[in-house]
Amino acid sequence: MRIWYQSITELDALPDYRAALLKLLASIAPPGVEIVPIGLDPGTYRGGPPIDTLRYPRELLRIASQVVEKAEAAEREGFDAFLIGSFVAPGMSEARAAVDIPVLSMAEIAVLATRHIAKSVRLVCLNRQQARLVEDLMAELGLDSAGLEVRHLNLLDESVLSTAIVEPDEVAARFVASCADLEDSRADVIIPAEGILSMVVKAAGLREVNGRPVLDVFDVAITAAVGAAGLYRRGSLATGRIWSYPRL
Repeated sequence: MRIWYQSITELDALPDYRAALLKLLASIAPPGVEIVPIGLDPGTYRGGPPIDTLRYPRELLRIASQVVEKAEAAEREGFDAFLIGSFVAPGMSEARAAVDIPVLSMAEIAVLATRHIAKSVRLVCLNRQQARLVEDLMAELGLDSAGLEVRHLNLLDESVLSTAIVEPDEVAARFVASCADLEDSRADVIIPAEGILSMVVKAAGLREVNGRPVLDVFDVAITAAVGAAGLYRRGSLATGRIWSYPRL
């Protein structure tokens, strides 16, 4: 079984992140499962930070189109599932309409998983721009409820995250600080709401904050992708084509 992990970064331009991601995915993959991380094309962000770029609708559309093309490539190359490793998930709905293999997003999987273990959840995003994009995605998916809180780290310099893969303490401290008000909150589970942030939190060894468990987003997402791929292989899972994701 092969899972295509679609990063929303230019992985080739981020060697430390790529190496850490490869190591993490290899540690999670069950026996017999290969998880292949693929980045966006070099030059996609034209030298700008991803989250800042994605807040512009025209740029979001351009990147979403690339994600759809990657999903089509995954299906042609015989992959069993396509996982978008982002809490923004550009092109997710369009990719589902374009291919038959399961298309999953880290964001949707994480939030749905917590529905089994908590009635209220806090999503911690990188900054205000990403928080708005995450809120938009939750609304699109019908997951925006009273039980969902969105906070952010006010992390304006995204380059800090590349260093944080190796030295996680500063970003981990910001993550903990974003949850300082949990005593006045009903949130029972915390979700690091971006792939790279989840890696940093995991590297820092944060399993809970103020008594609330921190979701291991990667483990949950990979487990779900492997399960969906198996169901698809057995003919037990197919995409709705009449109203949800019609395909020409």
